[in-house]
Amino acid sequence: MKHWQPALAILAALYASLALADDFKTINGKEYKDATVSRVEPNGIMLKFHGGIAKIFFVELPPEIQKQYGYDAVAAMRQQARPADLMSQAESALRAGQFGKGAELLNQIVTGYPTGPQAKSVRDLRSLLREKEPTQDGPLTANEAQRLRALMDQEANIKRNYHTTTPERQRALETILGADALQDTNNGLDSLSSFMTKLRDSRDKALGGE
Repeated sequence: MKHWQPALAILAALYASLALADDFKTINGKEYKDATVSRVEPNGIMLKFHGGIAKIFFVELPPEIQKQYGYDAVAAMRQQARPADLMSQAESALRAGQFGKGAELLNQIVTGYPTGPQAKSVRDLRSLLREKEPTQDGPLTANEAQRLRALMDQEANIKRNYHTTTPERQRALETILGADALQDTNNGLDSLSSFMTKLRDSRDKALGGE
């Protein structure tokens, strides 16, 4: 059993480090007094303290705390930099009203992954927002990100109303957007790009007398 002793010692030390109460302070100055770490996750730590339970992301903690709990910033950046993850984070930011952050994430997709499907969606949405402007280039702004959030809400409302409106209006909507688009429960940015493009094309056809 002697060969187990070093491993048991390490496990005991790790368990103790998780169980001991300590004070934690984020880089923004928020403090958690007499808190214990109940779980270490890839992107942060779960704390138990007098106020309850809280998750603190490693990016909110000083470097020495990050190192103490084995945070690998390079690996985390690689994980977070995937375009699908960035799109998901952008959607979450828009839904939370963080329009500057949402615009930053969407611009990161276009510059970092210009040939990917998510970048195409962002460019399509940017084109829709700037339809009557002389140029379609340039990064999205926070104001434009706020308009995207409004369009996301409009898409969700149209899909929701489709299920409660009259059969005649349902058929009219299906003619414009297609039944599949109206049945789709995804109201994210990828869906919004396709949805708004169909609306624009239908409008242009109507104005052209087709």
